Amino acid sequence: MRILQLISDTDRRGAQVFAIQLADRLNTRGHEVTTEALVAGASAADVEAGVLSSDTKWRGAVSPLRKVGNSYDIVVAHGSSTLPAVKAARLKVPYVYRSIGDLTHWVDTRRKRFWVSKALRSAAGVTALWPSVGQDIVHVFGVPKERVRVIPNASDPEDFTPITPEERSRSRQALGLDADTFVVVSVGALAPEKRLDRLVHAVSRIDDAHLLIAGDGPSADIVERRAAELKAPVTLLGAVARAQEVMAAGDVFAMCSETEGQPGVLIEAGLRGLPLVSTDVGGVRQIVRPRETGFLIKPDESGLIDRIAGALEKSRTEGPALGRNARELCASTFSLDRVATQWENFLTEIVAARGSG
Repeated sequence: MRILQLISDTDRRGAQVFAIQLADRLNTRGHEVTTEALVAGASAADVEAGVLSSDTKWRGAVSPLRKVGNSYDIVVAHGSSTLPAVKAARLKVPYVYRSIGDLTHWVDTRRKRFWVSKALRSAAGVTALWPSVGQDIVHVFGVPKERVRVIPNASDPEDFTPITPEERSRSRQALGLDADTFVVVSVGALAPEKRLDRLVHAVSRIDDAHLLIAGDGPSADIVERRAAELKAPVTLLGAVARAQEVMAAGDVFAMCSETEGQPGVLIEAGLRGLPLVSTDVGGVRQIVRPRETGFLIKPDESGLIDRIAGALEKSRTEGPALGRNARELCASTFSLDRVATQWENFLTEIVAARGSG
């Protein structure tokens, strides 16, 4: 198959990284996959992809998308602004939309729901990361059930291997951390909805703890000020090329977001054998299974900081068993090879049906 993948921009975020990884896997299986961004990204950390438009908005990419898209067998649109762009392009080839979050969360008006429903029903297929979103796509947005698949997020177990004692020691030495420090790691965009201020506050209440945060974004200054106010032991590393190396220093991986999809960084941390602590939002509970791979925290504000701190403390004592379980779950359910096969089968089915029709 000749497959065109669309990503919203070239910033190194979850949907973009997954698209590049999926392209690599499908290319090794004999398919011809090209990945194009609608526009260039704003971050210094980016993925390798073509750029359809020099504009800053997706509308500028519609005309070039129409020109290139029809030379492929199928188009896969990975979340965000790729849905309106691929719908507006009026392609003659089928397209599949990959929903990367909870559609009902951001489609919050009747007008948006009407438009999104129309765009989704025009797709030859729609994928959801977890089952309840798949059900919403059918029952709320009116997409025929036979066009919907639940295909989870993924990462490569060979890139994220269990942390060895030697690796942990080297990583901590490089970061200036003592061997007996309880290290909490968080990786991702420093955006308001990630609520890293909660994590800073929780870590400030734990003896001998240190928080490592890798990533950049508009909330970096807020997080830094909050850490200074609380005198919390926090290191902001900025954007990093290899999250694996930061995770190697950790005892637990944590995130306290208000909203999420199905975070790839949680899968990566699980593959590294870290216990996982997160607020119970989006598709997180598919990865963070209470008392099996980590601890889930209800995101309501009442006593939230104490509950986050308590979960981190529990992971301190139960961490090794939780980490082993996390590795086993993520290497089986969320492995890149397994998920690439699901994608390959779905796309092949759509292209074959179009050919026979």
